[in-house]
Amino acid sequence: MHNFITIGLKKEWNTPLTKAQIMKCLDCHAPTVAYATEELAFEIGKMIVTAYKMDGTKEGNDAKKELARLNVGCLACHNIKATAVARGLHGDPGPGMIYGPNGEDGDNAHPSEELVDLSRASFCMQCHGKYKAADGEIIQCNTLSGSFQNTYVAQGGSQSCQDCHMKKGHLFPGGHDLDTVKEGLGLQVEIVPYGHLPGTLEKKVKDPQKWIPSAVVNVFIENKTGHRIPDG
Repeated sequence: MHNFITIGLKKEWNTPLTKAQIMKCLDCHAPTVAYATEELAFEIGKMIVTAYKMDGTKEGNDAKKELARLNVGCLACHNIKATAVARGLHGDPGPGMIYGPNGEDGDNAHPSEELVDLSRASFCMQCHGKYKAADGEIIQCNTLSGSFQNTYVAQGGSQSCQDCHMKKGHLFPGGHDLDTVKEGLGLQVEIVPYGHLPGTLEKKVKDPQKWIPSAVVNVFIENKTGHRIPDG
């Protein structure tokens, strides 16, 4: 984000830092900023630069601490982004409404409305794939959704992002979770031992007739996930 602000906007495009520009990053990384004023969004952009340039100093640490308050939380998915997959169909999210795949179950501590979009891969692709900014610019930070749609789904894959990444609830296990990595990667190792006589490259060998133990190691890694690895 620092590079986007200081190199992209300032140097390459000669464009001022505005809320509309910083939201090209923060609409996914900190969607609550959509409700900030123009002035506050500008200050958040300045804090991002400070946190990077002044890393390790009190000023930089203070900026990081403030920015951490903007981390993605429950409302990011269950309200702000909930209706965005088909906003023309669902409209803007209702104030104070919590959307979920099951809706009201009588046990919630808040109003809840059923919205099946939250259980579909297209919901996750809002941020984990191509993003269309308000000014029409298409931003692609990764190729996750592309490999999911064009390879996995195109070859008959039927699982969604949620099927794998919400097995443990809202912990969202991925590359940081060893069990998930083991499920997603197949590993086969073949080792063939052999011995060979030293050649001209092994002049340090005292006995030129002594067989040198060696091995050929072949490692096969299989991608069992629904998208390319690594990605995000």
